[in-house]
Amino acid sequence: EDRPHGEQHATARALRTAGLATVRDSWPDAGEWPALLTEAAARPDRWDQWSHGDGADRAARLLTDLAARPTRRTACVPR
Repeated sequence: EDRPHGEQHATARALRTAGLATVRDSWPDAGEWPALLTEAAARPDRWDQWSHGDGADRAARLLTDLAARPTRRTACVPR
């Protein structure tokens, strides 16, 4: 899907390059689906190279650590 910053195309390219997903640049015709599904099913499971499955926990730890840090007030303009 086209997006303003192309992040979905960039992600698709990265997944294709890493051999982690069957990626198409356009929607497949009806007759192409069987081969695509066969290709995807035969792909080795290496998803842990992309996502370790603990992203939510890592984000929560990071936010907890950031919230525990003392803050400094800074002014945008001198007083």
